[in-house]
Amino acid sequence: MKNISSDIFPVKSILIGGENISSFKIVISSSASEEEAHASQILSKYIKLASGADLDILTDSEHADYEIVIGNTLRENERAAIRRGNLKNDGISIFFEKPCKLFIIGCGKYGIIHAVYHLLETIGWRFYDEENERILPCDEISIPDDFDYNYSPPLMYRKTDWQLSVDQQHKLRLNGELSIENSIVGFAHTIGRLSETGDRGQPCLSDEKIYQTVLKNVRKTIEDHPGCRVISVTQNDNFDYCRCPKCTELAERENQSGVFISFVNRLAAEIEKEHPEVYLLTFAYQYTRKAPTTIRPAKNVIIWLCSIECCFSHSLDNPDCSENAAFAKDIREWAQIADNLYIWDYVTNYRHYITPFPNFKTLLPNARFFTEHNAIGIYEEGDYQQKENGEFRSLRAYLIGKILWDPYMSEEEYYSLMDDFLEGYYGSGWKYVREYIDRTCERASDKFLGIYVSPQTPFSDANGNIDIDFCTEMYSLWQKAYDVAENDKLKYNCRRSMVQMKFIMLIARSIKNGCVYPEENRALALEMKDIGIIYHRESWTMARGTTESLDEKALTELAPHQWE
Repeated sequence: MKNISSDIFPVKSILIGGENISSFKIVISSSASEEEAHASQILSKYIKLASGADLDILTDSEHADYEIVIGNTLRENERAAIRRGNLKNDGISIFFEKPCKLFIIGCGKYGIIHAVYHLLETIGWRFYDEENERILPCDEISIPDDFDYNYSPPLMYRKTDWQLSVDQQHKLRLNGELSIENSIVGFAHTIGRLSETGDRGQPCLSDEKIYQTVLKNVRKTIEDHPGCRVISVTQNDNFDYCRCPKCTELAERENQSGVFISFVNRLAAEIEKEHPEVYLLTFAYQYTRKAPTTIRPAKNVIIWLCSIECCFSHSLDNPDCSENAAFAKDIREWAQIADNLYIWDYVTNYRHYITPFPNFKTLLPNARFFTEHNAIGIYEEGDYQQKENGEFRSLRAYLIGKILWDPYMSEEEYYSLMDDFLEGYYGSGWKYVREYIDRTCERASDKFLGIYVSPQTPFSDANGNIDIDFCTEMYSLWQKAYDVAENDKLKYNCRRSMVQMKFIMLIARSIKNGCVYPEENRALALEMKDIGIIYHRESWTMARGTTESLDEKALTELAPHQWE
């Protein structure tokens, strides 16, 4: 365990209903699920790390005077049964029953694990990333005898792809793609495979042979994935849609989305007869983003709306941002005709993963906007190609997990979570990092921040030129945070995040002087490689296809003196 506390047992005493936790036993069913058994082990492990109390794990055929009851057991009473029946979307319920029982309940495959982590956070545990977690030291933590927490998240599907371990996804209450019931089978751009026409272009959706082939393969997909709930029937990733007379005539009346929705609705009607529990999911993406005129998605169809054209320095409901206003109009129109929306959102710069992407002021309001407009699933696409990106991978994943679990949290709660993370992750200089976040977000607030934006854009002045003085100030904030970090672990965390400003400073110097600095490029590239950064932009390694060598051409491209 890394970076927990300098004390052996940082919590001196944990009380449940007035009784010391050391008096309690953990109780699970004699036929407990794998997740219930795992949840009991998690609770035992972290209670011992926090307080030294070593809690035995019993089955419900045994008896103890004081019990922490995990999952569905023979201890189930009417109150527990009612709570369980009312939960949804991996929801959780934790309550104390006098004189001696704490019930921990969760629905779905992972709800019980989420419930245990919520209890651990209640007593002070923080799970920032796979290498950084801590418990807030105190003399006593008390779970009173009237403790009662009950919550179901509004989102059925909660995913980000910052390459988190399965355990870390559980700690952040993420569930997307972790089990068949929380997976989009096929995920994205599936129509070429389902129609057996390949991923070039788009198949003709007016062709009966195409329809029958897709229907056959959707049925086979369901058969091959027992327990699945969502099957992807989504367009290929290009604009080459069919322009035959039938497809064109329908598109002129109903937009291109109408062509796809009418096709998927027909599939959905057949699938519902055989598998009423299964949804078909299809895109509202690029050329299909605009809602159809009169066609309505069937009740077992999910519309997956993508924000790829949007600006992420402004919230989506900001009427002064034309790109976002257009997207907001589209999502409002979809929400009027579709009961079920998924969202594909973006939270990094794909042109350069390591460059600052100051969107922290929009993460919460955007998630709330999605949820208020019928979103039941959100996928926040990040740097899906590597674990470390040199910017804020761990902070982004942490905040995204919290937001997707509770998109209706207040701004005060959101920034409290951010500050807690920054202090635990970067050490006593965390306020310098918070200042950096606030000032870069403010600097970007009057600019278009797309997902392929030039790295210098958030650091440019009113004339569009990179602001050397501002860059230097921002770099100095990181240097201050690094200098006062209390130990090597915290210094390392500062170092791997301040790569973003080392990159910007190198760009700024190159632009100012109109030349490239190969040795500085080489030093930065080697440092990036040392902390695990392989891709500096989407699908481009630092050495154009190899991580073993660092050729001069690649180094020149890492921080050139001008941008196309």
